[in-house]
Amino acid sequence: MKTQSLIIILLILLMINCTVYKPFSSNKNRKESTRQIKDTFNLTSEEFKQINEDSILFEISESLAKQVSFKTTNRRIDSFLSGNYEKKQLLIALNIDQLKLKGEFDFDYTDKFNGRRLYFNTVKEYEEFMKKLDCSFIKKVNFKVDTLKN
Repeated sequence: MKTQSLIIILLILLMINCTVYKPFSSNKNRKESTRQIKDTFNLTSEEFKQINEDSILFEISESLAKQVSFKTTNRRIDSFLSGNYEKKQLLIALNIDQLKLKGEFDFDYTDKFNGRRLYFNTVKEYEEFMKKLDCSFIKKVNFKVDTLKN
């Protein structure tokens, strides 16, 4: 009986130790990403406390992994820390930056839509917009070969 309870306790402790931090695959992965973010962006402890949520850390680490430009990601983090972005807006902006990578298309979020800036509520809206934009640039060229010409 004692060995059974000891085995159960050890299994529970093992499961607690191997807790998966979603969206990270493991605690080790989360710690490595956290260390990389701290080193890359030189954040103070107060600034890091503001972004110390798994979803935010994951999107920032994905931006680093997908080699999104440092300047762009740093600008997004600074905007969030200064209060210009809410959490959801930061996550969407980072996700869009990952989709476009090093493209020329750039945007900034604004609450005041004045007709000159793009506004997307979700990444899905952005993807639909980009598909429509891509389709508008595709033009079918039909040509005939004149077989009677010498």
